[in-house]
Amino acid sequence: MMPLTSSGSTNKQTDCRFLHDIQAVKATGGVIIEVVRGDQLEGVAGQHPGDQARLSDEFQALVDIHIANTGTLEDLRRLAIITEGRI
Repeated sequence: MMPLTSSGSTNKQTDCRFLHDIQAVKATGGVIIEVVRGDQLEGVAGQHPGDQARLSDEFQALVDIHIANTGTLEDLRRLAIITEGRI
């Protein structure tokens, strides 16, 4: 996990693919936001352990907010700003 930004008590992670990643975030009081594109990876790309892990019920049970990334990049930016205001 690489910090995207860190300011005061706010720290945003850009990638939490594995169960132990989100468990660590949750253990420190963090909020998990999953952004999912409409199309899922198929073939060899879809078999990556990280992509398989996030589909598990245990992983999904720890996700606090789901964002469907089905629009433009600007739409996603707006959703991120709205979501950040909710947490």
